Order: sequence, then structure tokens, then C-alpha cells
Amino acid sequence: MRPVNILVYKDMKNGYCYKDRLEMELYYDFLLDQMRAFRERKSRFLTFIHMGAISHDHFNYAQYADGPMTRFMRRIFAEHLHNDTLIIFYSDHGIRFGKIVQTDSGFQESRMPFMFFRLPQMMRLKDERGRWQDSEQLRAIFRLNTRRLTSQFDVHATLRHLLDEEPPRDEKYGHSLFSPIPLNRTCEQAGIPDEYCTCGPFSVLKEQKILKPLSGYMVDYLNGRLKPFKAKCAELSLDTVLKAKMSGELAPVKSSKSGGTSTAGSRRRFFMRIRLKPSKGSVEMLLQGTLRPAKANKSSSGSWLDPSSISVISSIIRLDRYNEQSRCVANTRVESICYCRSLLAPAAVKKDG
Repeated sequence: MRPVNILVYKDMKNGYCYKDRLEMELYYDFLLDQMRAFRERKSRFLTFIHMGAISHDHFNYAQYADGPMTRFMRRIFAEHLHNDTLIIFYSDHGIRFGKIVQTDSGFQESRMPFMFFRLPQMMRLKDERGRWQDSEQLRAIFRLNTRRLTSQFDVHATLRHLLDEEPPRDEKYGHSLFSPIPLNRTCEQAGIPDEYCTCGPFSVLKEQKILKPLSGYMVDYLNGRLKPFKAKCAELSLDTVLKAKMSGELAPVKSSKSGGTSTAGSRRRFFMRIRLKPSKGSVEMLLQGTLRPAKANKSSSGSWLDPSSISVISSIIRLDRYNEQSRCVANTRVESICYCRSLLAPAAVKKDG
């Protein structure tokens, strides 16, 4: 469908319509014709359609997709095209901009977008031991796995299971959703990067002796990324820390003294959201560092964060729109964090330059 996507996009009106119809209605008609054709040929097929224009910039516009989707599903059921077809309805990511992103719900949705499966009526697949399982057994397993930790790798393994009629055994992370997934599965086992993992407790972080080195490191890190573009991009500084959380202990850090071993600290992850100057842009990052006990620093009471241990373990996530601020470096790797010098007040340009 990608060639069709490109042609349609060029002639779309207002970003939503193609020839006086919603973009998605064209794709649904195309898909319906395709399903009919492959049924006549008695041939397997896989179709991937991406159509997110209608709700990409306006969350509430998703309501306009209800009618076309309902009509499409009713036509599939009326022609019994659903009997031997798996239909997956999903989002590639959650909301990335606006106030909702700064809520706990927005945090979860941005990392765990929805995915719905409409399973075929007729299914018969083998399990790991080569035993055949009927539709009722497979549905029960699938329903169980909706309460388990899963990832996109599992969707790939599931499609292979349907294609080969037996679960794949050569996937590093993927696990068919028609096979039971362990309850104690970790993000690492599922192939989920740290920045998208929502497992494990995080507590609110307020201690300035920990926040200060973390926020300072973030600003230095961002300015380091901007260094090759310093002629065009203004230097960033911290405006305020918007949100900070700290994970539980990941692993103790050991040190050896006089032949013995003692605990020198604990590794932690830190979720940080800060606002920058001069852009007033909000940025999220996940960092890792070592908390040292107070006795390791006589001038400190309580645990303190070792600045030399801090590292970034995620990508940079910008939470607000930036296209007007970074036109001078459009389509570059720093587009999301650059604030063009041309936007600075004359006095600020002279001082910064």
C-alpha cells in the first residue's frame, strides 16, 4: 500500500480528504476489494495500511473515524470475510504533544499504544510440542496473554505462527501470542528498550542534591548534541525541572578494600522532564547513575548521586511543537532541540555570540 499512500498524500485536501472522501474510506474500499480477490484465488495475503492523518494533530478528531470503521467491519461480516482472516487495529504511538502528555495517563499511553486483534473464526495451530489446538483453545491462550507483558516482536512471531501453523523457535525476543507468555517476563526479555518500559516502581524525586547533577547533565548533553550546529542554534540552559522520578535499586555497586568487598552504592534509573531556555521547550529523557552512601562524601548527609556515573539510556523526547523554532536545521538530528539564533533578541544574540 505504500505506493498508494504516496500518491494519495500528494492530492489530499486539508490533510484529511481525498476526492471529497476521508482518506481512510479509500483504503477500506481498496482493502475490501483485495480481500474479495484473494478469497476467489484461495490465496494467502498480508496487507499493511497506515492511516493516521485524521487524528495525528487533533486528538478529538478520532471520532470521525468511527463511521468509516463501522461500515468497513459490517461489510466484512456481511460477506463472511472475517472467518479466516486476522484483523489487527493498532496505533504506532500515543499522544506526543500537549498537556495530556504530562499526565500519568499520557506517560503510559505514549509508551503503550493500543492494539486490538479480531481473531478469525476458523483456526487450528500447533503448540510448542506439536499438538494441534482448536479455535477455542487458542482464544483462551490469547485472552490470557492480554494480561502479560508483550511487544511488537510478539506480533511478528504470531504472524509467523499463523503462516507456518507452528510457533517459531528462532526469534530472540518474539513469542507467539497463541502460546502462553510467562507472568514474570521482563522488558529485557521482551525486547522493550528502557525508555519504553513501564515496569518497576518509580518514586517522585525531590532532593536537590540529586536533581541538580541530573538536570545539569541533561543540559550539557543537549548542548553537546548541538555543538556541530552552534552557528545556527542557541545554547540551551535550564528553566525548571517539571518532573523527576527515581527507580528502585537496579543492582548494588561493589568495591574492594583490604581484601574485602563492601557496597559502594546502588545503580538507579531516573526519569527526568525539564523545560529549557530560551525555547521554553519541554524534554524528557531517561538517565542512569549511582547513588553513593553518605559516608562516601563527608560533606553530604544521606545518599548522593555520583556525577561521574551519570549516563543517558534513552532518546530525546520533545513534548511540544518545535517546527517554528528549528527551521534553520530542518530535517537534521537536532531539529527537536535547536532554537535558531535568528529568533533571539538582538541583545541576546550579541551576548551569546
